[in-house]
Amino acid sequence: MWKVALIQGVGILAFLYLFFHKELGILGILLFCSVLAGLLILFEPKLGLLLCIAFNITSASAFFLGGLYLGVAAVTIAAWILQRLATEPVVLRSPQNQLIYAFTAVATFSLVFCTDLGRGFESMTVYLKVVALYILIVNIVDSARFLKVVLWVIILSGLSISLLGMYQFLSSPHFAVWMNRIASTRQDPNNLALTLVSVFPLAIALLRAERGKKRKIFLFFVSVIIFFTIPLTLSRGGFLALSAILFVFMMKARKKKIAVLLLVSIIGCSILLLPGEVWERIGTLSAKSIDRSIQMRMMLFKGGLNMFLDHPLFGVGIGNFIIHSVHYSGVFIPSFAHNMFIHVAAEMGILGILFFSSLLWMTWRYQRRVQQAAFHENDSFFLQISQGLEISLIGFCVGSLFLSQHFNKMLWIIIALTVSINHIYFQRQQSVMHSKETGFD
Repeated sequence: MWKVALIQGVGILAFLYLFFHKELGILGILLFCSVLAGLLILFEPKLGLLLCIAFNITSASAFFLGGLYLGVAAVTIAAWILQRLATEPVVLRSPQNQLIYAFTAVATFSLVFCTDLGRGFESMTVYLKVVALYILIVNIVDSARFLKVVLWVIILSGLSISLLGMYQFLSSPHFAVWMNRIASTRQDPNNLALTLVSVFPLAIALLRAERGKKRKIFLFFVSVIIFFTIPLTLSRGGFLALSAILFVFMMKARKKKIAVLLLVSIIGCSILLLPGEVWERIGTLSAKSIDRSIQMRMMLFKGGLNMFLDHPLFGVGIGNFIIHSVHYSGVFIPSFAHNMFIHVAAEMGILGILFFSSLLWMTWRYQRRVQQAAFHENDSFFLQISQGLEISLIGFCVGSLFLSQHFNKMLWIIIALTVSINHIYFQRQQSVMHSKETGFD
């Protein structure tokens, strides 16, 4: 109660101050809202985490809110630290944490080998931001109920950028980054496709896990919108990742015949509804139609491998692939590797790619672990959500074979949620077993 009273008191004082200083206008109103929002987050870090996740997926902060994300993230981190100090100063432990610590150490040490130290520090800052988000998620998402809330925020965020992308395609193509390619709030259509590829399996998983009929219908239409937005980005990597997702869903289905029929129906609807530009773009994936973009990526792949072979132990330094790309790849414009794994290996050497790949593999193992346990316990919610996280990770990794997205926040959200769902599920199982042993069933 005292928290509510304090917020009300501060709100009243701020309102009175603005009432007697009307010259502040809109700036004063924004300041008033910011103070109240800051207090709410300070007392409830979960609210701040939800805002951070929504800002990251929609890019709303960078797109039109002037970098508000950093302020929200700072207050959320402060609130979480204060809450931990007031209760129990414990950080959730997991094998993923150990791998992240090791990867961070390698990334930091690689700064020594940077030709352009400025770019190195810039990339290191981006990386530390995703690690901060990871830490917040694994320590704040502590119940199945809040996990579901987080999933809803992710899915609704994916829906919002999908709707904006469809609007760009249908009525305002000049908003797109490139002609006939939508980017929504993202700067890159490929980045938009990879984000939606990661959100789509979670929408399907929650659709299957939800019990309410209205929510199921809503999630069905959300899934359809996200699904058809991905090809409209004209991202070939996004299309391949989406194809991989559909294939894995089919393989995991208990009733294979129904799954095959559903897949055929999806393909048929896609052929009828998607515009010709999509199929022309996908056609360039064939060996006979390799365009300049694919040729350049092949050059970058080979150049990245040569870069790694020349600097196998510590790489060329975090953020410095682009500095050496022209020399090693023969491209005319400095570029990224357009492959997550080659990029990490070239910049951080054998240890960097070892720890990073181990992190992804451990995350996949955790997802399978929850699935197997939930299947035996007939727990539909955890089974479907863990499957959704697994397929989301697979889709992201397939898409990242054509993009350098190792510091993409969506990837780290997937990793963090995997740690959280593993902790929530097995902690609950221990509680149930303890209740049975003590006779309090």
